[in-house]
Parts: sequence; C-alpha cells; structure tokens
Amino acid sequence: MLYKNRYKCFLFCLFVVVNGVASGQEDIDFSYGYLPNWDLYLGDSNSEPSIETTDFVLNSELFEGRHSVNTINRFDANTDGQLKCMPEGELYSTRLGNSSSSNGSQSEKLVYTFVVDASNHQGSLYYKYAVVHQHPQNYTPDLKPTFKIQTFLNDVLLETYTSVDDLEFNVNQSSGSVPIMWKDWTSVSYDLSAYNIDDEIRLEFENYDCATGKYFGYAYLVAGYDEVDLSVADEPNDEGCTDSTACNYNETSTNDAANNLCVYPKGCETCSGATDGTGYLIDNDVDDDGFCDHDEVVGCLNMVACNFNVFATDMDDSSCVYAKGCESCSGAKNGTGYLIDNDVDDDGVCGGDEVPGCIDVLACNFNSMGTDSANESCIYPKVCESCSGATDGTGYLIDNDVDDNGVCDGDEVPGCTDVLACNFNSLGTDTDNRSCVYVKGCESCSGATDGTGYIIDNDTNDDGICDTVEFVACIDVVACNYNHQAHRYYIQGNLVNDSNNDFCLYAGSCDLCSGVTDGTGYVIDNDADDDGVCDKDEVAGCTDVVACNFNALATDLDEFCIYPRECDVCSGATDGTGFIIGNDTDHDGICNYDEVAGCTDALACNFNVLATDDLDKFCIYANECDQCSGENDGTGYVIDNDVDKDGICDEDELAECIDVVACNYNHQVHKEYVQTKSTAYTDNGFCIYAAKCDDCSGDLDGTGFVIDNDTDDDGVCDKDEVIGCTDAMACNYDSKPSTDTDMNLCTYPNKLCESCSGVNDGTGSVLRNDVDADGVCDKDEVIGCTDAVACNYDSRPTTDMSNNLCIYPNECDQCSGENDGSGFIVNNDSDSDGVCDKDEVIGCTDATACNYDAKPTTDTDNNLCIYSMNLFTVERYYETDSALSIIDNRPDNDCVCHLQDVLLSAVFFDLNSKEITHVNDKKLAIIAFYLKSNPTYKLRAIGYADVTSNSYYNYNLALDRAKVVVDVLSKKYGVNRCRLKVESSGEKYPLLILKNGDKSSKMNRRVQFSIEMDSSSL
Repeated sequence: MLYKNRYKCFLFCLFVVVNGVASGQEDIDFSYGYLPNWDLYLGDSNSEPSIETTDFVLNSELFEGRHSVNTINRFDANTDGQLKCMPEGELYSTRLGNSSSSNGSQSEKLVYTFVVDASNHQGSLYYKYAVVHQHPQNYTPDLKPTFKIQTFLNDVLLETYTSVDDLEFNVNQSSGSVPIMWKDWTSVSYDLSAYNIDDEIRLEFENYDCATGKYFGYAYLVAGYDEVDLSVADEPNDEGCTDSTACNYNETSTNDAANNLCVYPKGCETCSGATDGTGYLIDNDVDDDGFCDHDEVVGCLNMVACNFNVFATDMDDSSCVYAKGCESCSGAKNGTGYLIDNDVDDDGVCGGDEVPGCIDVLACNFNSMGTDSANESCIYPKVCESCSGATDGTGYLIDNDVDDNGVCDGDEVPGCTDVLACNFNSLGTDTDNRSCVYVKGCESCSGATDGTGYIIDNDTNDDGICDTVEFVACIDVVACNYNHQAHRYYIQGNLVNDSNNDFCLYAGSCDLCSGVTDGTGYVIDNDADDDGVCDKDEVAGCTDVVACNFNALATDLDEFCIYPRECDVCSGATDGTGFIIGNDTDHDGICNYDEVAGCTDALACNFNVLATDDLDKFCIYANECDQCSGENDGTGYVIDNDVDKDGICDEDELAECIDVVACNYNHQVHKEYVQTKSTAYTDNGFCIYAAKCDDCSGDLDGTGFVIDNDTDDDGVCDKDEVIGCTDAMACNYDSKPSTDTDMNLCTYPNKLCESCSGVNDGTGSVLRNDVDADGVCDKDEVIGCTDAVACNYDSRPTTDMSNNLCIYPNECDQCSGENDGSGFIVNNDSDSDGVCDKDEVIGCTDATACNYDAKPTTDTDNNLCIYSMNLFTVERYYETDSALSIIDNRPDNDCVCHLQDVLLSAVFFDLNSKEITHVNDKKLAIIAFYLKSNPTYKLRAIGYADVTSNSYYNYNLALDRAKVVVDVLSKKYGVNRCRLKVESSGEKYPLLILKNGDKSSKMNRRVQFSIEMDSSSL
C-alpha cells in the first residue's frame, strides 16, 4: 500500500525499521550538483517538456546555471527570506526553472525510477519540495506557471499534485512590483515494506507553462531513501529512546541513557502514542503556517475584499467578497465586512454622482446630464408656448403670443391693411399700418396682396423722367455706341434719358470703336490682359531684371523667371536667352572659384592647410620607419626609411639572409648574429626561398640561388607535367602537341541533349542543352501548363513539369474553360471584397449610419445609407447579438434613427434662401418616415434667420423656410398636413454667436422641430 504523509518526517523515516538496522538516509544523486541517474526533459517556456537529455551535470554548457546546488542557510530572495532553499538537516537540492531567464523559466521535467530491493525494502522513500511562482493575477489562464508531481507504480499512475492548488499568498512579499505565491517545504514519504522486491516507483517532477519574460515559476527539490543493514537483521534490537515523554519512547530499551535518539514534539506537534519505539510526530499544522490546525481561522485574507479578516490564518479565496461598480466596503476588518450598494435606484450611476432633474426630452427644462429622474418637476409647453432650447436643466417656456390675442406669434400675419399700400396684406391679423409703403413719382406697386408687395421704381437712372417716356441712347459723338439719330432728336428739344451719357461706351488707349453711329456700336478690346500694353505690342518673357532669363523687351509672363542661388550666377544675356551658371559643382556650400582641393588631414604627409575640398581618400601617411617631408601646402610626400619592408629601418639594416632554410643563407653572418644578437643581422627580407617544385643551389656563403623546376610556372613540377586531351572527338580536344596519350583528360558528351562547344585549343566544354533537366532538349521544348485544374491548362505536350506557368482560380473565381493554354481566370468577385457576387448582400456598410448592416455588402459608396440628423452628440443605440457584437444600428428594426435625432435635427439654408438642398431633402425623408411610423405624433416646424437683414424681412424669411419644409413633408412625402404646424422665430435664438458678436453664421439660418404626442396639443 502506498501512503503519503504531509509533514516533515525525515527523522521518522530514518527510524522506521522492520527486521533490520537503519544505516542512515541516502541522498539520491544530488550531491555536488550531479544528476547522473535522473532523466531530464526540456521544452519551450510555455509548453510541457518534450526534449529528453541524460546525465545532467551542473557545469554543462547547454544548461549552465539552471540547476543549482544550494547549501545550508541559503534563502530564496523572492519570498523576502521566508523560504529557505534547504530544509534543515539536508545538504543539497536542485531547482527546476530560472526566475532570471529573459525568456521565462524553461519547461523541465526530472524523472527518477526507484527500484525496491533487499537493502531498502524495510526503509522509506521520501522527497521534499518547495514552490515559488508569480501571483496568478498577472497571468492569463493559459500562461500560468505550473509545478506538478506525479507518482507511478510499475507505470500505473498513483497520485498527482499540482502547485496551483494550494499556494500561499501575502501581498507584503513580492519580486520587484509583482506579488509572489509560494508553498513552503513539504515532505512526502512512502513505506517501502508495502511493496514487492523489484517493484519500480517512478517520481516525475515538472515545471512548465511559464510565459516569456515577465512571468516565472520554479521549484526546489530534495529526495532520498533509507537503507537497512540486513547483515544484523537477526540481532535483538534493544536500542531506543528511554524517555517516556518522547514520541519514540521504547519501554523495552535499556541502552539510550543519554536519550540521543529521542524525538520530542515542538510547536503544534503531538506524539502518536506508541511506547514500543515506533511512535512518531504528528504535525498538527498541515499547511506549515505556524498556526496549529485547531487554532486555524479560515477566512478571506485579501486586504481589498470587503470581508477581509485580519484574524484569519488560512486563506479561503472563494469566500472573498469584492466591491464593484458603485459598491463600497463597510470597513470592518474582522471578516464581518459587507457590501454597501451606493446605487439605490440601480440605474448604474453611483449615489454621489447622481444629477437630479427632469430627464424627459420633451420638457423645456430637460437636463441631458440628469441621472435621477424627478419628472414631476418637468415643464411642458402649451398652446403657443415653446421651449428655450437649453438641455442642461435651465430651459424655460417661451410665450409666443406676445399680444395675448389667442393667435400664436408664429401664426400672426403682421403687415399693412391699407388696400392702397404696395405691401397690403389681405390676411393680416396684427396691423398698425405704420409699416405701409406707398408710391410716389414714377413708382408703382408690384400688385401682391399677401403682404409681400413692394414698390417698383420706374425711373431706373433717377433722372426724374419715368422709364415709360424715356428714350435711351448715347449722344456723345466720341463714344463707340454714339446714336446720330438720337443726338439730332435731342438737339431738336426732345427728351433723351442719357443726356449725361451714362450709357456711353468709350475705347481705351489700345481699343477701337466698331464704327457704326446708330447706337449699336461697341468697343473692340486690343489689350486682352488689361496691362496697358496693346496686344500687338506684347512681348512674352521674364520682366524681372534680377532673373537670369530677363528679357528687356518683355511685357508679360513673369511667372517663367529663373533666379540664381548661392554660388550661381547668370550668363548675362538680357534678351530672354540667359541661363544659370552653377558654381558649386560638389554642392558643399563653397563656390568653385573658392575651392582648394587637397588633403585636409593634418597627420598626412601631403596635408594642405588651405584645402577646402576634402580629398582625404588621397591622403598619404608615414608608416613605422617612414617620415613626412614637412610641407603643409599639399606638396609633402613620404620619405621611405625601410626600403626592403622588413620592419627594420634602413639605418639599422645589415642586408644579409640568416634564415637557414633560404637558398641564399649566409652561415658566417648567422654565426656573428648568434654571438652579438644585433638587429642589424635580422633582415631576412633579402632571403630567397625555393617554391613547391624548386631546389636551392646549396651554397652557404650568401651566394646561393633558386633552381627552377617548374619551367612553365603552372604550379605543376616539370617531372609531373601531362599536357591536354589529344582525342579530336572530345569536347576539350587540344590540337597543340600534348602528352595525354591515355585520354584521361578528355571530356565527352554522354547524354541525349549534350554537345561540344566547338573550340580545339583544349578549353572546349560540354553543352547540356536541357536547361530545365526534364529530358527534353531545349530546341524541342513546348512551353505551357500541364495541370488540368489550372485555368491556362494546355492539353498539348509541354515540358513545364513544375507548372510554374500555371494560374489557378481563387475562392469565387472560375476558369474560362479553354484547354489550349489560352484559358484565363473569370473573376466572380467584381468588387474584390472577398464575397462572391452570387453571395453579395446589398446594404449600407458605414457603421455610423442608422441602417448599418454588418453582413457583407457591395454598397461601397454607401448610397444606401441613412444617417442620423443629430446636430449634437447624443447616445447612439445599437442592436447586438448574444456575443454583444454589433449587428446593425436599428434596435427596433425600423431603418430610421430615434426621436432624439428628430428633436435635435435642423435643416439649414443658404444666405437669403428658402431652397431645400439634397442633404436637407434626405433629412426630411427620414423625418417623414418617422412621422408615418408614429401616427399619433404631430410636428411643429420653427423657422429661424440670421441678422443680415432687418427684423421684418428676417421674420418673414424664417416663416417661409418653415412653410417650405412643411410643404415637402406634406406634398412630397405624404405626411398629413393637419399634423404639421409652422412658426417663425425670425432672428431670435441664434445657435451660434462668434466671439466678435457676429450672428450671421449658417447655423442660425435653419428650421428646427418639436414633437407633440398628444393629438389635441396642436
């Protein structure tokens, strides 16, 4: 039977002996950092180990520093010294993982197979482990480090431990800024007497799933077993502890007078109770946290939790309660803390952030920032009233019936009620007739009776003569449109309205008159560009005197002028043919005429102190024995003081060779050198040596020479020469005399397509003539695609066996169908959006549009989109699926935007205009759709104008704008006219006033809307 004791038991394991004498604990191959009998598996940092290595040694180059030997009193720094690297009494451990690795901890698995035999059958197998990980809050689930222990009996899995199950955490311990979790030293032992001889117990320790860089996890490990000396197994066992207070007290023992073998409880420990020497320590502190099991207080130890218990000793993560959203904690730290709601009305806004006020968008005092409804305070408009427009809760009612006559100001028709006045208004309701305008002199009325009538001048030139009796003609004889008949008529005393010649046309300096005198004459323009130079006198060209292409005769076209820059000058011509002469060829900012070429490095022998054009690449320098001649004007040169380049200056040289292997070796000089050691005798630069085939003449007095044994200097000694191929059929045949009588040097064509290059000087070669090596000679090749599934498949014989020329359809495409190599791809995705034409769905692809459709569409220019008309920023509503992905912008599937958009929309107009633009028409189409979808709603159109005209004009223009909008809604889009009402606010209530007080912005030329849901309200 296999059992596991979760307590520190190595002394117990030491003394569990049956029929034998314990000989002590044995470390399992951890001593001195070696793991010779362990199997080691390695893997990537974020995967389980898979690569097997064997006989790991601490100083191995491949895994250096990963497994470390730790001695007594070594601490783990990541737990601030809380975790000792070694348990008490042990000498060595090994560590899986490396917290300092730049790639996180490498995944590792240590495997040890323990065989039960006669020497250990009555003992125990044990191991101890400790774990250190970064806190899981820093990981995604798939990257969390894991330490796992598995035990197998004869390849059958017996038990598994995983480190993430019971790690301890304390926010006060961390590695840098990252919290640390750890499990302190834990012991596990197995009673080997429960197994058979030759049973195999396999221990597997794994550390894996560590993320790269910023995460780590590792574990320490100690393992061993108890050996039993069977040679004294039959001797009586009278050894044992004689102290009855010890856990292993043996009442039959007589020889442990000093009680050195006794084991006593400490801390939370108690004794098992046996008195035959088999008693053992009972831990009573299962989690080794210093609190006895009976004193443990299970509770939440996370300080940020509301039910944090400062008195808790054992962490229960599942019991922790955390504040979220508006919630806060009650503050107790004894485990009785609870959540405080802080959002009583459950509207998602915390109590301290609530903004009371009216949140009904139809109310005049609507507050867009309001969060806590108090709609009993809402103020609504009645009859003629309207809202001021503010949305911050400060809005108020506007009367709109100033004279309290029961007719709304917007429905009032002010104006003149005098039928004789030009601006008479037959529909007028509010008249004071001070606004009436009447004709005088030549004037007449336009004739309208709706108040829009106006005065017609009828004396265009204000000469006191009504246009109806005027005779319009120019009577100035020098004018081009002079009317001879009118002039005579004028002289006779008749009225002519252009007596001051306002209608006369005169020729300028270059101009001519057309020549007729019947009043139809006109000016012939001879100065097309109006520059004072007649067209016939114009000369095109540059007229700027500082430009290089200045033309003294030019009168026009200055835009073609070209100018010199920096070192440049002009060529000098003044007839327009001038050009730029560049005087900085190397573009270094120094003009050519100022350049001085030369070496600019003061250390060089040819340094030129006056040089400006750096030619350092041509600088020459003195080396070792050399020196410079000394000039600084660029004429300096190198004086060579080591003629033979042997590193010994000429003045120290003695030109003799003392190298014994040289052909001109001088024995006498060498002898003198040995005696004097003078550097004058070390100039072997004069030595000459025999090459590969050569020999020395043999003289030793310095007169020796080289005997040349490679006459033709081809690197082959004369005695070994064999010259060329002599077979005229060979590709490398050499017609010159040769010695290759056995033709070993000859090369021949031996494959189907091969031939010779054709030269007869021995340099000929074999030509392959089958470039693609497909067995078809180049001259017989037929190029084409041989793959029948390709669009350009050629059923005729080809040699493109690799089919590099083939083209294939993708996704939506298909082939045209030809089999003669002319086939092509037919594109079935015309808009290249990845959706086949047959699968396209037509719709709006703009996510900001009201009718946005997330399904693939082909409306790439979004002509189908309908947009929100919001003038201001309001909340957008989306329709989503179960995964909260946006499907479209239509929560009610009505294809239109919402009430807020209608209320906050505006139709804008150009200056002095009441025309509806295309953009405005699209807005009105959406409003019409909204009204038709809500038949109980009524709409009021309120017109506005800017201040570019007088108040009377602005009032009427604003009213006309509102009427035009209502007409479009009614006549074009079919909204019942009874549901529509118009008002005019004239130039009042501008939306935009600039810093300088200007109110003429287009934002003020508009029509806005209000909705009433009560059918009796309008």
